[in-house]
Amino acid sequence: VEPEWYIPIIPMVLINGAEGIGTGWACKIPNYDTREIVNNVRRMLDGLDPHPMLPNYKNFKGAIQELGQNQYVVSGEIFVVDRNTVEITELPVRTWTQVYKEQVLEPMLNGTEKTPALISDYKEYHTDTTVKFVVKMTEEKLAQAEAAGLHKVFKLQTSLTCNSMVLFDHMGCLKKYETVQDILKEFFDLRLNYYGLRKEWLIGMLGAESTKLNNQARFILEKIQGKIAIENKSKRDLIQMLVQRGYESDPVKAWKEAQEKAAEEEEMQNLNDDNSSSS
Repeated sequence: VEPEWYIPIIPMVLINGAEGIGTGWACKIPNYDTREIVNNVRRMLDGLDPHPMLPNYKNFKGAIQELGQNQYVVSGEIFVVDRNTVEITELPVRTWTQVYKEQVLEPMLNGTEKTPALISDYKEYHTDTTVKFVVKMTEEKLAQAEAAGLHKVFKLQTSLTCNSMVLFDHMGCLKKYETVQDILKEFFDLRLNYYGLRKEWLIGMLGAESTKLNNQARFILEKIQGKIAIENKSKRDLIQMLVQRGYESDPVKAWKEAQEKAAEEEEMQNLNDDNSSSS
């Protein structure tokens, strides 16, 4: 049977992030650090409130600062090498190297109709996983850029807003969450509840298997001790004898049938509740 939904150990939607748009709804959830999420889950297991979390992206060397609730500024990395040189070693999250070069550095090099050229040259020393622009400019231009703010001048800051955190809950209904902690808390309560259900299921299953093994061991001992005789008896007579002596037919099968019946009754109850609420 195909599962309707999956419930991982930790909320993967916060680790992988989510972004999408649909009719009447939009969703944007940044990535968060796996270790921070695990630590907060452990805090909640101890009855404590989770710590606030900042968005986090693997291998990102820049900075992410909180401006307000669900509002952040993402900064790349830039530093002065000497009086005529700066190095850009990280771009803001989701800023592509080629796009940055074409839309920021090239206009700075060649100038535009409205702004004169700011830099005299730049070189690229990228790898598959890192960014490195070495930018040359006059001492005067560099001093002006430092006064105005290097991140601002080189457009190495972007805003990140998370006011549309809309997800499907475990009932399949769209729900808007105000903070990332709300998502974490709801997941925690649901996951903890299902751990309890799994524990109950394992206890029941292992109990049924234990009863079956006890019956088998008891049958072997009673046969050795001569308390029961199975020779020259029909299957029907053997079953009747075992029932009279208190043997259970098949504890595992009986337990599974009881679970299926309980699930059917719960489903019928849910359907009746839905019909009652709709009417």
